[in-house]
Amino acid sequence: MPIKHGLTYPIRTSLTLRTNIIKQASPLTIPYHHILQSKSQRSPKMATRRIISQEKTLLDQPDPNSLSSSSPAQKSNITPAVPSAVIFKLLAFTLAMMVVPIGSYFATVNTLFKGNSTYAGGLAAIMANVVLIGYVLVAMAEDQSDRLEEEKKQKQEGKKDR
Repeated sequence: MPIKHGLTYPIRTSLTLRTNIIKQASPLTIPYHHILQSKSQRSPKMATRRIISQEKTLLDQPDPNSLSSSSPAQKSNITPAVPSAVIFKLLAFTLAMMVVPIGSYFATVNTLFKGNSTYAGGLAAIMANVVLIGYVLVAMAEDQSDRLEEEKKQKQEGKKDR
């Protein structure tokens, strides 16, 4: 087998030959003079100096989350981002989404539909859609009521400014 740059490889096509050379290459087989260059051949490096005495380090800067003695004590806001009424409505509709379709299925499969589970399953699907549409309507009404309350407050503030 021929030897090239300290590597042995079988004679094959040029593409296979190149991949074998790359696979077999290691830092020890590459000539050292290709890695190191003289100072005249290296690209010049630009460096800037920073004035460190005027800058504050990370430890010197005040922590925005801590309460220091120089700043007045602030009371933390622990109110939830979502009003509790909205959470209760969501929980109620979640419970209704589980109970109403299943309850309607078992309530009607033997009584109303006399054992026909296809009709009882269809009614259960319809009842699930009724619960879902009810939730959407309640959410839209709540959003409109919030908007109306904000408009009333803005109108009252506008009358006070006059």
